[in-house]
Amino acid sequence: GCGISGLSLATFISKFTDNDPESRIAVDIYEAKPEVSTLGAGVGIWKRTWQALQDLNGFKEDVLAKGFKVPIDGQYKSQGPVFRKSNQPTEGYDFHSHISCHVPTLLDILQSKLSSDCQIHTSKKLGGYVVLQNGSTQLTFSEGSTTTTDIVVGADGVHSAARGAMFKSLGDGYEQYILPAFSGRIAYCGGIPRAKFATFPAHSALDHPKAVSFYL
Repeated sequence: GCGISGLSLATFISKFTDNDPESRIAVDIYEAKPEVSTLGAGVGIWKRTWQALQDLNGFKEDVLAKGFKVPIDGQYKSQGPVFRKSNQPTEGYDFHSHISCHVPTLLDILQSKLSSDCQIHTSKKLGGYVVLQNGSTQLTFSEGSTTTTDIVVGADGVHSAARGAMFKSLGDGYEQYILPAFSGRIAYCGGIPRAKFATFPAHSALDHPKAVSFYL
């Protein structure tokens, strides 16, 4: 999968093996769609993830060049959500800051960090795989082509073809795990117009917009 997870893994492999010819790892990313794209308009990059992304040379500068705000010497601080019980009208736990970024922009930046040893192959939907006697794995794609690799990483989303192929290969009793199952939990978000806070002129959301998450 050539989404955020697949590209992130490939870029970090590039980062930590590119300078040593003896340890360089060739990475092939197979994307089912005819182009690199993803659903969703924006993504929140949390503190620990942001710190890790700084290891990619020029990542912060690239984000700034695209017009997004990042913490620089305390000049800007994005606000994380406030967590509190549903019957608790105020206070709560103020989660650490996060950075908002446009998803296609993030994909473009990650792609720009790939080394020459990383190749993206589009229109390659995984059909199945078999483990060969020498320990390598042969992948078969829906259009009939095949390739051989040492390690397979399934980063192809909630309807993962890699997960389906894995459970099919395990035999009877595992087919029930192929399709994603509803956990009973629903995540939903919504916006509140600024005018609604007219009767609360000192509300913190007016100066520092943030999300409020309730839990039962």
